[in-house]
Amino acid sequence: MNYTSFCQTATKTVSLPSDSVVVLPKKLVTYMVQDLVRYDGLKEESVKKDQNIMLLTKQVDASETQLSNLRTKLRSCEATNQEYQMLDEANTRTIEALKRKSGKYKRQRNVFIYFSAALIIGIIAK
Repeated sequence: MNYTSFCQTATKTVSLPSDSVVVLPKKLVTYMVQDLVRYDGLKEESVKKDQNIMLLTKQVDASETQLSNLRTKLRSCEATNQEYQMLDEANTRTIEALKRKSGKYKRQRNVFIYFSAALIIGIIAK
């Protein structure tokens, strides 16, 4: 059965000779309307989901940018931390060296005081 034969048997002529009506069963028309409504809903749902995907993609891109920035800051902080640790170690060594020198100077001062005291006592005793 081809299209022409279907149209010839399924149409009725109405008031104007150029118009015709296709006679279809009510159940078939109901299914057609349901399919059209379903298609319209699915088409709109598809558009909404595409928009949602675009928004989620933008969020992912923004999150990746933030993550990249945070990783850069972390590397900078780690480098600064290492620098401070090296400076702390250098300062600790300097403090230890100054403590040793201080002890040496205290001993020299004590020797000088004892020598001066002995000299003064020697001068007074003569």
